[in-house]
Amino acid sequence: MIVTIIMILTDWLMVGVTKMVYSCKVAYRQGMLFGVHVPGDVAELPEVKTMIEKYQSWMKAFYRWHFAIGTVICFLGMWYMSIFFIAWTVWMTAFFIGVMGKVWQTHRHMYELKMQKGWYEATSEEEQVTSAVDTKTAARTAQMAVPMICHALPLIVLCGPLVIPGLWHAMAINSESWIIFVCCLLVCGCLLGVALFYDKMGNKIYSEHSDINFQVNCLEKRMTSVGFLASSICNSLAFWPIAGTLLSGKWMDWSWLGLYALFESAAGIVIIVLFFIIRRRKEALLKQDTAPMYIDDDYYWRNGWYDNPADPRFMVPDRFCGTNFTTNMGRPAGKILTASMFVVVAGMLIWMCGLFIRMDFVPIRMTIDGTQVSITSGYTDTSFSTDEILDLQLLDSLPDDSFVRSNGSADGHQLLGVFRGKKTGPCRMYVELDESPVLSIQTDEYTVFLTAPTKMQAENWYQELKDHMFDN
Repeated sequence: MIVTIIMILTDWLMVGVTKMVYSCKVAYRQGMLFGVHVPGDVAELPEVKTMIEKYQSWMKAFYRWHFAIGTVICFLGMWYMSIFFIAWTVWMTAFFIGVMGKVWQTHRHMYELKMQKGWYEATSEEEQVTSAVDTKTAARTAQMAVPMICHALPLIVLCGPLVIPGLWHAMAINSESWIIFVCCLLVCGCLLGVALFYDKMGNKIYSEHSDINFQVNCLEKRMTSVGFLASSICNSLAFWPIAGTLLSGKWMDWSWLGLYALFESAAGIVIIVLFFIIRRRKEALLKQDTAPMYIDDDYYWRNGWYDNPADPRFMVPDRFCGTNFTTNMGRPAGKILTASMFVVVAGMLIWMCGLFIRMDFVPIRMTIDGTQVSITSGYTDTSFSTDEILDLQLLDSLPDDSFVRSNGSADGHQLLGVFRGKKTGPCRMYVELDESPVLSIQTDEYTVFLTAPTKMQAENWYQELKDHMFDN
């Protein structure tokens, strides 16, 4: 149920943020409509108004349907995780292809109208492509972003709990906590890298007035750097509840996990909120310019992405999302990076679909070879000697305990993988929830809970293990 709620909130956030980012394309901003430079009065022409209305109508229906479908799909996770993940992958792929496809299609239509109607400044029949540079803004070296040394603060916050007596011992017992720590550390490193990238990017040119260019660039770089730093601090603070649950002896207690989720959510919310604050303040600054600069590079964006072989830049500001960057597809490195990203993402999704299919549909088996007991499944295997068995029971159902999954699957169909019970301690679960009885095998390190396809098979496994225990 927890996974279902998390995925529903994730889908809502994804659909909501995408809608807020791309809904602004219908408004005339910075001399552009649908990412195409046109005169301001073009937005009032009947054919353009019709195009805007069709775009808005299509997008409203699209978001409404995908909001509902994305919510319903998440409930499949309470049945089979494999079926849920395959359906979710198809839904997510269709969602982003639909959104970006419609944006690019409308952009292309707007560009073709511009060329047909002559909505551009030109000195010949061909479109004039110009560029601009503000040497005064480029030469000003004032500190626009937060100094990179400040990113040492999240690292200090993250490592702070490690000095608390007893935490190292608790983390050694609950090794899963190290995974959370390393993940937090990697997020800090990624945010530092992104902040450094933004800091080193050249200044953007918005106006013929250097002061306005400087103010806008200062706003963007300063607030984005503050956002990345604040997000990194929230991510580091998320490890403190993990330390709290370790020291309290209540590993994976939901009250502590709630705080962890709160801090991690705050790390993402900070970035989203700052994006909209930057956009609003940026528009207010640009409105001060009574004679905005006309830079027509629409030819290089005619397909929806930037393709300019003559531009030496590898990354350029995104036409459709001002705070984002995109690759220059006119450069070989841009094509290679974009293709590599698609291949990696597609490969990971296919691999995860295959993994969940194995988890749901590969049967659980137990074999005994001499004194060695082996349990195999579609996800994780375990083996131990019959000499290590401390207790063996055949239970009608799982013990009355609160089990928390460290990794594996926990849906309405099965419990499979590494778990921890408040009373039982470390566990290895191979349990089909609609099967009984449950074979309980306690060893020195953990307790194994195991179900068989039939009651007779479970009883045979129990008797076989019992016989080997007595033989030894």
